[in-house]
Amino acid sequence: MADGQTATIGHNSAAIGEMLRDEPEALFREPSMLKALVSEIDQDINEFEYDLETDSGRKAIASMAYKIAQLKTKIDGAGKNLNEEKREQINRVDAVRRDVRNKLDDLKTKARQPLDAWEIRQKQIKATIEGGYIKIAEIATVPHGSTSEQIMERLGALQNLEFDIELIGPEQHAALNREIQEEIEAVQQLYDREIQAEKDREELARLKAEQEEKERLQREADAKAAAEKAEAERAERMRQEAEAKAKRKADAEARAKIEEAERKQREAEQALAAKKAEDDRLAAESAKRQRDQEHRSNIMRAAKEAIMEHGAVKEAQAKSIVLAIGAGSIPNISINF
Repeated sequence: MADGQTATIGHNSAAIGEMLRDEPEALFREPSMLKALVSEIDQDINEFEYDLETDSGRKAIASMAYKIAQLKTKIDGAGKNLNEEKREQINRVDAVRRDVRNKLDDLKTKARQPLDAWEIRQKQIKATIEGGYIKIAEIATVPHGSTSEQIMERLGALQNLEFDIELIGPEQHAALNREIQEEIEAVQQLYDREIQAEKDREELARLKAEQEEKERLQREADAKAAAEKAEAERAERMRQEAEAKAKRKADAEARAKIEEAERKQREAEQALAAKKAEDDRLAAESAKRQRDQEHRSNIMRAAKEAIMEHGAVKEAQAKSIVLAIGAGSIPNISINF
């Protein structure tokens, strides 16, 4: 060890070290220089001779470390300056990007405005048509046990239904009117059956009243016959036989009429029950269609939101993509409902 030797970065690293002291930016243009610089400084440190027992030896070590720190500071400062310059460039570019996005987004919205208005109208048309069919089905669904007056109210409501032909167009307007007419015919048949059933019930009540009156009269006749029995037993027996025969015939006829009326009543009730079952089935199908539509809407909404989140696109673009996939316009891609 040589007393009083001064510390330098070293003869091996002088070329790279001194160059970087004069032009620290060079390291960022050629990052591979760092490996060579580190290797050379490390070699100088390993080869450096010092004496810790002397003041000059200790100062030499401190001087070497200081020079390394100075070089580090210069290189780091140069990198920082380069970052500032790049940051200013990035900020200018970002400002232009924001201006481009805002102006072109406004122009895109303006360009899509006719299509957006058309899509909104199509949704209104679809909602009106679907709501129309649901309303027709609701009105045409006659609850079990409804009277003829209640059924007639539903007929009137169906006949008074109107839809905006200017909104939904003549074809859909005609289709809704056909649906109304079919339901009017079905409810009219139900009304006719209920009117007949009410008449049958009235006739049944009348026949029963007549039968009760006949039985009352018969009891009176029997009482009179019993009073006259003493006067002419033989004649009474013949009269009683004739009356009994007439009574059996009348009873048979009355029973036949009652059974016929009861048969008609059963048929009417069966028809009402069949209509209710059909109405319930149609209502269930309508509810299922509504649930399926809501299910499809929920899935497509979730797909849109996922595209917006993972694809970094606007809502309108994401919505167009989902609609295109749902319509089968994009090959090899589908939505599972």
